[in-house]
Amino acid sequence: LAELAMPSDLKALAARLVHAALSRFGIMIELVQEAIELALVAGSSDLLIDHFAHAYADRTGCGPRLNPFVAPDWAQLDCSLVLLDELPSQILVAGRPRAKGPGKKESQ
Repeated sequence: LAELAMPSDLKALAARLVHAALSRFGIMIELVQEAIELALVAGSSDLLIDHFAHAYADRTGCGPRLNPFVAPDWAQLDCSLVLLDELPSQILVAGRPRAKGPGKKESQ
């Protein structure tokens, strides 16, 4: 078995892992396996949160802003959005006000 040192803040990592995996145990296991593989391939002696961030990015295509392992507001992220074919425009265009209901234009 691989001998990797575990992250120092395992509790925080576990919370991010559960959130990233949408509380689905199978996805959690897969992310852990992928993070371990990345650590081993990199020749690391430590399993780092960065390995989980890269595993999540590889799996979902999400950048740092939507990656629960590196985003500062990770608990507010809706990780189910990675299941959509296309992200909602209000996420892609930060700071742009949304229209107020159907058929109404945005105020300038």
